[in-house]
Amino acid sequence: MSQKEQFFKRKTDLYMLICARRGELLFNSMKEKSEPPPLITAVRRNDESEVIKLLSEGVTPNVVDSYGFTPLFWGIARRNPAIVRMLIEKGADVHARNSFGETPLMVASFMAMYEAVRLMIEKGAVVDARNNYGMTSLMCAAQSDSPENEAIAVARLLLKNGADPSLQDRMKLTASDYARYMGHHRMLRYLYHSLIFFDST
Repeated sequence: MSQKEQFFKRKTDLYMLICARRGELLFNSMKEKSEPPPLITAVRRNDESEVIKLLSEGVTPNVVDSYGFTPLFWGIARRNPAIVRMLIEKGADVHARNSFGETPLMVASFMAMYEAVRLMIEKGAVVDARNNYGMTSLMCAAQSDSPENEAIAVARLLLKNGADPSLQDRMKLTASDYARYMGHHRMLRYLYHSLIFFDST
């Protein structure tokens, strides 16, 4: 398998972790191993009142489903900033990892959810944490299918908070390589200039 073929296979794997632009998770086509906890069900349904009720009753925000996803992952996947903020304020673990090795910050970076990324960084999320493929949040932002200006804003925030644009994943690909493969030319230019600045410091 060529490097580019491996890249696109990985791209498909990433889509299995988060939602398509329409807001529907590809997980929905996967058979659940067990019934998800009530809080996760409420988040998946975007039922903010039920989320508030469960959290006020003392339900932990760090329950997991059969794929290792916490409510925070699902709040991000559903693009619901109110639920994301609620969960973080109630102590959602920003360092959590699902069965794919992804952190909430990686998924939020791919989704180009600036405010979620900012909140998690404030809570100590590790910007250069790696998933099972060795990918970082910056690499996820570089291949985001969100509007490019939104993805660049997230990349800028990650870099401002110490993300290393020179890091390579297990296939020796950098964030710039991902932007190039995806045809994200503005992102590529931004990362290229960031890398020059990073190398000069």
